[in-house]
This record gives sequence, C-alpha cells and structure tokens, in this order.
Amino acid sequence: MKERIRFWAEQAKWPVDTTHCVFLARSVHIVGAALFPDEWTGNEPLTPDPYDLHWTFAGVQLPLPLGSARPWQRQIVHGLIIQYRHDLGRPPTQWGQYGPPELAFTSEEWDAGLEIANRLDAEHAEARMRFMNTKAEVTNGLRTGQLQSVLRPKAGGSFGRPLSPDLWNTERVEERFFWCQMNPSSPFGNAVGGDSFQYIFVGREGLEQYVRERHPKPDRSPKQTYPLKDLILWATNLFDAVESGERGRPTQDQFEKEIREQFPGVSIPYVRDNVWLQRPHTWPRKAARGA
Repeated sequence: MKERIRFWAEQAKWPVDTTHCVFLARSVHIVGAALFPDEWTGNEPLTPDPYDLHWTFAGVQLPLPLGSARPWQRQIVHGLIIQYRHDLGRPPTQWGQYGPPELAFTSEEWDAGLEIANRLDAEHAEARMRFMNTKAEVTNGLRTGQLQSVLRPKAGGSFGRPLSPDLWNTERVEERFFWCQMNPSSPFGNAVGGDSFQYIFVGREGLEQYVRERHPKPDRSPKQTYPLKDLILWATNLFDAVESGERGRPTQDQFEKEIREQFPGVSIPYVRDNVWLQRPHTWPRKAARGA
C-alpha cells in the first residue's frame, strides 16, 4: 500500500506527457476532476486502504474482539493508539532478539484503537469512493474504445500501436493503476511492475472529448443535507422498479430531476458521487444525459 501511495504522491517522477498522449495517472486526475468538479481534491489516490477492523457473525458486522485479532491487526491498533491517544501512555514496541513480543491491550486501549480506526475509515470513505469510481470510469472508456491506450518503454522512446479495447475487458485492472504500467507479454497477469513492464498512456484527443461529454454542469442551487441511507433507499426502489419492468429506465438527467423532486435542495454532485453510480451494472456506464 505504501508503494502505491508513494507513486501517486510523487507526480514529479511520472513520465512526461506529449502532444498526443497523457500518462494514465494524470488521466485519472483529469477524469476525476470532470466527474466530481466540486469534490475532487487531487488527494484521492493518497487515501489509505480501510483498516476494516470488524468481525462478521451470522451476517452481522461487529467490532473485532481482541481475542480474535491477528498479529497484524494488533499491530495496527497499537500504532493508532500511539499516534492518536497519547493520554493512554502506551509505550512503543520493544524489539527483542526474536522480534517484538505479542502485543497485549487493556479493554480501554483496544476499544480506543477500534474507535480511531472506524473514525479514520469513515473520514476516508468518500475520497476512496471517488478514486474507485474514477478508475472504473477510465477503465470503462478504455474497454468500450471511447478512450485509447498505448504503451511506452519506461526508459523512453516511441509509443507502441494502440492497444485493443479487449485488453481492458478484464477484472484485473487494479494492478494497472498501482504504478500505471502493463506487461505487453502478459497483460492479464497479477504483477504490478518489472523489467518487462511499460508505462500506460491515454490518447489526448479522445480523453479531452471524453471529459467534455461528461463534465457535469455546476449545481448552483441551494443545498439541503439528507441522510445517505434515505437517498440510497429511494434510488434502490427506483432501480428495482426498472429491473422488474414496472417503469422505464430514466436517463441521468431524469434521475436527477426525480430525486430533486423527492429531496428538494439535495446536492446533485453528491447524488452523482454516491447514488447514481450505484445503478445496476446492466445499465450503460456512459449514462445518457437527455431523453
């Protein structure tokens, strides 16, 4: 995880763009800023993975009991307490001849560590979702051929031939966003880099057109906050009605109009970020903007 975040943080080390090609990582930022014009900060790729310190029993998610925690989960809680709860006075790890001893916690310390982890997970959730949705949008564009990708040797030189969209018709795309590289000899492998890997670029002309088509209009009307669960429940009922044939499938504009009628003043960028993107996978990812 740290290597991934370091790569996305050190933009000065990314390969340079050209008149016709944009490095994949920069393309993610361009598409993200277009999808989420009011929310995109540029720090979304630096969001850490969730700690997810939970335990599932009979389908119910519960706080992770200390007795069921694995050594690496204990180490996470230990580090969070030291970083955020100085008042507990927890000493740093003491390494012995054979490594650190097994970490022990009082119930107060363990509960405090879980509270910190849950709070940080919640704080990072929206940024993490924006990053995931943006990568999915870029992948969809490459898969459908609306965006075009090419490879360039890491040392430099000429770009290769445009890659077939079929190379993006796979579930193994997360590896390609780790360092934005691909192995042309094994494009569906699970490695993220190596001597035979090359940098991935996106065609500039198609990228700019793609962004123009999807750049949402600024929403300047007054905003009203509603619980996300209420918005998703309403949308789920609408999605189910479409899937069962009770009503027709709305365009994105129609969906936004209907949810605004049901929830006056709701933020449309918030709806796009958290509700509309939850539509069934059978619906087109390139959502129609009009009738």
